[in-house]
Amino acid sequence: MNVFRIVAEQLRQGPVSFPVKETPKAFGIEDEEMVRFEDPIVGELTAMIASQTVIIRGELRTFVTAACSRCLDPVRVPVRAKVELSYIHDPRMLQLDRYPELFGEDTAYFDGEVVAPAPELREVLLLEMPPFPACELEPDETCPVTGRDMSKRTFGDTQKPAKKPAPEPAKPADRNTWKNQIQALRDQLAEQPRENQPDKP
Repeated sequence: MNVFRIVAEQLRQGPVSFPVKETPKAFGIEDEEMVRFEDPIVGELTAMIASQTVIIRGELRTFVTAACSRCLDPVRVPVRAKVELSYIHDPRMLQLDRYPELFGEDTAYFDGEVVAPAPELREVLLLEMPPFPACELEPDETCPVTGRDMSKRTFGDTQKPAKKPAPEPAKPADRNTWKNQIQALRDQLAEQPRENQPDKP
């Protein structure tokens, strides 16, 4: 049994586990627009059957090459995809517009004899792609590929802005300064005419 042809009748004796080691071309993902799948796709899958439902569980792993979201240089990114698929031999699966509430999004139809999960596994891998792949910065925040200091940014740079230095705490006012300000206010008040005061005889 292999990942591209799982015979339902063979599962009636019990769950079947098998390793996966295939080329990206076998899954039809070697020529994606934003990333390049070049490494083999490896993992372990287990298939089982319950009544008319085949369930496939396991994990797939590989590496992809994508443009770093900071420096735009190629970077290899690990991809680890958890697999949880189900296939049902039920004629109502062919009329999902009439029975949308009966089946989940991760459930597909199979003919009751053979499950061919390559298209669904392809989607599982693509959904695990990181939205903003990036190379890991060195401790001094330089790019390991270009050596550029990524703590500084210019207009249009996608790197996060550099941290602004914390403002210095305000120095306490000198006592003489306070005394001078208070005396100036007193002098100013003394010079103003007193209103609403009765004239002295």
